[in-house]
Amino acid sequence: MRELRHRHPGADVRTLALACDEPSAALLDQRVDAVVARLLFPVGGLCVTPLYEEARVLVIPRGHRLAGKESVTFDRCRRRDGENSGRRPWATGR
Repeated sequence: MRELRHRHPGADVRTLALACDEPSAALLDQRVDAVVARLLFPVGGLCVTPLYEEARVLVIPRGHRLAGKESVTFDRCRRRDGENSGRRPWATGR
């Protein structure tokens, strides 16, 4: 933001923190002009330009059943005992 303000001193540049489930609504109802975020929200009706891609990582305790695996799919992350109840914490940020 500092660099943007330096390069364009006359521009009205403000930032707004949004919850991880707010970007789509904030853009569609014109509360904000642009969002820089991870794509963890619906993008229907929006123009999306990826800035870069970053690798996803799984952080788990050493004794976890998936510890030491070279790669893990989202399906393998689901609990085998049924306690997950469909919740996807990697998609909600919670």
